[in-house]
Amino acid sequence: MKTRQINKLAAFVTLAAICRKGQPTWTTLKAFADTFAKFAARVETLEKLKLQQSEGTTGIAAQKQQCREDVCSAGATVAGGVLAWAEDTGNLEVAGKVDFSESDLLQGRDMASRDKCQTVHDVAEENVASLGKYGVDEDVLEDLQEKVTVYDECISKPREAIATGKTVTKQIATEFRAADRLLSKGLDGLSLKFKKSAPGFYQDYWNARRIVDIAATHDTAGETSDATKKAA
Repeated sequence: MKTRQINKLAAFVTLAAICRKGQPTWTTLKAFADTFAKFAARVETLEKLKLQQSEGTTGIAAQKQQCREDVCSAGATVAGGVLAWAEDTGNLEVAGKVDFSESDLLQGRDMASRDKCQTVHDVAEENVASLGKYGVDEDVLEDLQEKVTVYDECISKPREAIATGKTVTKQIATEFRAADRLLSKGLDGLSLKFKKSAPGFYQDYWNARRIVDIAATHDTAGETSDATKKAA
């Protein structure tokens, strides 16, 4: 959420709290009760969307980096064993394919690390029968392949998070518009019923509404500003 949306949501929460506190005043006015229930539900949804949006890609990026470090560490271990065997046997072709340190594997773009580790795995698998004494066996290769697969999944997650974030942003805008309408076209007018019968609640309601108006985003400020005129 943008700062002004966060401020507006905080104002919504305050208004909802005041209405709940004043429930004995409006509970017999069914239209107010029904409309407030809808408004409160919108506020709850906005709070959930705010939490979902705030999670963002930070945690996913950290997870991706950890996966990258894990697969490159495993890849370097396997590469070291294969390289030692290749040097002992004079297999220069294999040596050239797996001559990677861990820092070599970590360099470059995400997919570059993934591809280098996959190459190390595939070359080792082709020669696994000769690699036992070098610390490379089927179990070691299975572990490396699993880490490559996990890293593959981690690479795609930030892109998925961005797509999800765009959807959440649209949902937030929709919820704000709906909540504003429930106030300006519903609760604001119904609150006038209490101007004389419950002036304390009425004043508290409109004090909170003015706070909402101040916090409103530019695209909805006109609507809520007009609504507050009803309090005069």
